[in-house]
Amino acid sequence: MSFDRDLRNKLLIAGARFSSIQECDSDAEERVVMETAARFKIHSQSHTWGESIGVPFELHKYGDTDSAILLASSLPEGSESAYLIVSDGREPPWPVFQGRADELLTLVSEVDQYFEYGLVSGTYDWIAYDNFYDSHLYTVNVKLRSWS
Repeated sequence: MSFDRDLRNKLLIAGARFSSIQECDSDAEERVVMETAARFKIHSQSHTWGESIGVPFELHKYGDTDSAILLASSLPEGSESAYLIVSDGREPPWPVFQGRADELLTLVSEVDQYFEYGLVSGTYDWIAYDNFYDSHLYTVNVKLRSWS
């Protein structure tokens, strides 16, 4: 089964206005997904990564708040480079975008469609995974600063 073509197109169109954002090719997508899964002990074929993170994590219910905006204000220092792993609720392969963390999160906020995503640092030091089904944000090595 292939990834939601409409969602991918929305991401590509919205992402085109950011100079740092690029969609990874299929080899890089696979590498990023596998390295992220290995680093955070996630079953890589799981449909909802948040529920299968195998390292200590924090769970935050965010309700009606935009998780991407909340996360953007809480990124660790030096979080310039990141990967955005986008899930449509189906098995991989999933598209992966590379760019500045703040621009990737702006992209997430601007796409007019709900989807699950993992934002992982370019050095695999931290991850935030948004499970939009029940408004939970799973974080490893990210301290949310502006939680209300």
